[in-house]
Amino acid sequence: RNDGRRIKSASPEYLVGAYLMHKRYDALNMTEVDVPLDPISAYVRALPDRQMVIFVGRFYMADPLAKIAKELGCSMATVKREVAAIKEGLKKHLESEGYDL
Repeated sequence: RNDGRRIKSASPEYLVGAYLMHKRYDALNMTEVDVPLDPISAYVRALPDRQMVIFVGRFYMADPLAKIAKELGCSMATVKREVAAIKEGLKKHLESEGYDL
């Protein structure tokens, strides 16, 4: 995290998910996209720990917001705000990399 605090309560799969995203080939990862995974993976790995856990939980593990909130010990409203910020940041990152979204 940018503030130096580490997330201690998150399950290990949330913490390593961002590093495994490009290697996962199963039913949850069969969406056809025109964007290579490298810029997305780079963006996710650069996120603060809390946002990385939220991204991996929501978009990689397909967990409900309530489960992510419980895992992090915060409210669902906080997770919703973080998801919106992550999506907006990812969109800006991809556009700055030259992808037309």
